[in-house]
Amino acid sequence: MRLRIVLSVGLGFIGALTGALLLAVLTPHRIESLAAQGALAQKEPVPVHRRTTANPEAWLERSPFALDRSAYRRLVAAPAPQPPRPRVEVRLIGVTTIGDDLVALVTIDGRELQVALGADTAAGQVAELGRDYIVFSGDQPARRVSLFD
Repeated sequence: MRLRIVLSVGLGFIGALTGALLLAVLTPHRIESLAAQGALAQKEPVPVHRRTTANPEAWLERSPFALDRSAYRRLVAAPAPQPPRPRVEVRLIGVTTIGDDLVALVTIDGRELQVALGADTAAGQVAELGRDYIVFSGDQPARRVSLFD
């Protein structure tokens, strides 16, 4: 009997607590009371953006069910082109033969070099070599340097 009293009192307490919680949750709060407490005092209302006209064509273009829909393609920025190599100063000092090969003595940006056919230099690759001229080719158009320039 004592157990029944304890259980009924316990169940009654739990029921009363549950009812109070439900009442607190279901009772609508008044905006004025929240504003008075400071909950809404610092917040400003967000403006609603209204659309004046609907554009159903735009909706159809973006529809995932459109028959002519294609994959989204993002425009990719092309990498910046490489700046052209600065033009180097080339002077032909002379051309001579060593064995059966022609060898040219040139100055490239003030540095004196001895070059043969096919040599890589700052001015480009030696593409052609004659008795009084040398032709460099490479990134830039072919460049001919003569003894008499």
